[in-house]
Amino acid sequence: MDAIPPAANEPSRVSSNGVPPAALAAPAVARLLHQSCQIYGQQFRVILAVVMIVWTPLELLRSYIDALEFKEEPLRSLKFALFLINFVGIVATAGVICITHEALRGRPITAVDALGIGCCSWGRLLWTSVLAGVALMGGLILLVAPAMYLLVRCALLGPVAVIERVAGTTALHRSFALTRFHFWLLSRLVLLLLGGSVLVVGCLVLGQHFIPGLDHWLADAILNLISDVVCAFGAVLMTVTYDQLSREPVATPPPSDEYEYD
Repeated sequence: MDAIPPAANEPSRVSSNGVPPAALAAPAVARLLHQSCQIYGQQFRVILAVVMIVWTPLELLRSYIDALEFKEEPLRSLKFALFLINFVGIVATAGVICITHEALRGRPITAVDALGIGCCSWGRLLWTSVLAGVALMGGLILLVAPAMYLLVRCALLGPVAVIERVAGTTALHRSFALTRFHFWLLSRLVLLLLGGSVLVVGCLVLGQHFIPGLDHWLADAILNLISDVVCAFGAVLMTVTYDQLSREPVATPPPSDEYEYD
């Protein structure tokens, strides 16, 4: 693919005290949500294809093993789900990030292209996710507040790893730089996404509890797929937020003059 001309490629302009002049003009949550909803709707068929291709076999496998092995062991079921999300599901996340980033620049791509980029980004996302997970676990061991702080500061790791082609501590530093003056903005967005995820999962659990036919493993897989498609909005929202914040002059410049996918 051609090189991506990012807005973050602008020269870094920092005031004498090290604070970007645009730090006080954070993009409104409502505007970010509106733009994200527009892109999610416009690119829904491509996002749906990417999520279904990656997650259909994973959800079938997960639901079948849950019914066969983990029905009475919710902790093992959770561990297996987290493994699938962080080891394979990140390919779909990277694909959705790419779809959103290209749509923002008026260059829609196909599901095949998005999946190819997602596969190329797998190693960077996996390594970065491992580091972020270790940091979050350390925060949880200390207190809930440090973990929440780290969760917000790491909210843009996905777009950074995919779009800027960086990983590990470099991606962490870049996410921290982008969120430095926008902690409360990102806090509201993260809380909205967490609340939405809890609502979706709650609806699915209630549906399975009150509708007897939904307790079959195949029905469980279908419901989980619906949840995966809905939760893909989170990747869209974080990518739109990344795009907006990367347009602002920041104290830490991007690691390269041009971003391009592998």
